[in-house]
Amino acid sequence: MDSRGNVFDASNGGYEEKIPSFQEAKRTERREKKWATTLGSWERRRPRQMIRRLRKGLPDSVRGRVWVVLGGGIRQPGLYQDILQKTSDAMINDYKEIVRDMEEKASSSMTSSDSSSPSAQNSKEANPKKSEESLEYANTRAFRSIQDTIERDIHRTYPRHALFYEEDRDSREMQDASCLGGVCDPELAALIINLESDLRLATFGGTKERVSNAKPEGAGTPGGQAALRRVLRAYSYYDRDVGYCQGMNFIAGMFLTLMTEEEAFWLLVGTMYDKPCEMRGLFGEGMKETHKVLHVAERLTYHYLPKLAKHFEKENVHVTMYATQWLLTQFTSSFKFDLVFRVWDCFLGEGWKIIYRVMLALLSQYQSQLLKMSFEEILTFFRDLPDRVEGQRRAYYTRSRYQDSFENSGHHQVRERVAG
Repeated sequence: MDSRGNVFDASNGGYEEKIPSFQEAKRTERREKKWATTLGSWERRRPRQMIRRLRKGLPDSVRGRVWVVLGGGIRQPGLYQDILQKTSDAMINDYKEIVRDMEEKASSSMTSSDSSSPSAQNSKEANPKKSEESLEYANTRAFRSIQDTIERDIHRTYPRHALFYEEDRDSREMQDASCLGGVCDPELAALIINLESDLRLATFGGTKERVSNAKPEGAGTPGGQAALRRVLRAYSYYDRDVGYCQGMNFIAGMFLTLMTEEEAFWLLVGTMYDKPCEMRGLFGEGMKETHKVLHVAERLTYHYLPKLAKHFEKENVHVTMYATQWLLTQFTSSFKFDLVFRVWDCFLGEGWKIIYRVMLALLSQYQSQLLKMSFEEILTFFRDLPDRVEGQRRAYYTRSRYQDSFENSGHHQVRERVAG
């Protein structure tokens, strides 16, 4: 396992991490002292000196704290816990009602030859006790559907990171507790067990502590995955227009490796709503902002790397084939944290120009190779690219030759044309 928490397979040779030199260690120590002073007297403006220091990279020891402040901090203390309690309570009652309906159906099927045993969801909807409009949002089908989507993505989020890592997804533990009221449904039992654990954690302040991968008492999911589920559920309740969209799991998961889940929730809120990040449009209905961002990326490639852009056009390689994942998740879904952390140090301070600059730097570095490739070779190259990027060269991507020229040309012009 490396210092970022990534788990490596020893059978494949493992991973040899570079040990900082004496000079590097001293430089980090100096930066830590400077940032400690800055955090002690913070003002939310972003002067040029602050931007320069962010571009140099934050020391690991202060990165989480600085990110939280850049994102606006904990805006309403206690609100995150209130949302967790409200949603956990509502969902527990809802799922237990489903179990009762299942019991009734199972019982009636023994006395009625024409009765069937429908699924829990159909059972719930067959005998609605309240209209959907009158229900608390956490009890609605729309909210439950979002939680189902989140649940599917939880186990796909950083599966090789120590915080979210599972040796084996052994279902026996859930099966032992899967018979509720005589009706056996392992998935339903697991949901209730995890929700009850969430309720205890929110009640007793566990969300204010750094996340570990140990299973909380009585829970069926490792701590990192459970924390990620709670953060995404809380955000989907907080922002009902957006709810949840695939990609948000990687961003929230990365935050959890650096801070408490309450801080991760509020940082997610800040980066979604506020300048300079304003990511909310990427995940809203129709994902209109995603189309705009991809168009800007394509025009910037033509502006700065015309040969490569024309080669992509000749080979029918569209920007959506390689840049969608980069731009939708700000590189969090595929690249190593060595690069991702440095990108986000700058992104939180300067916004979208950093994301475009990193994209151009990546394309520029490998341009000579890409110009010789066919369609299939290009797609294979981009699929394997995250493993090619060296962590030691991470500063190149945020402090590249585009740094100066980017301020006064293509990026702003294209953004204005698209917005108009």
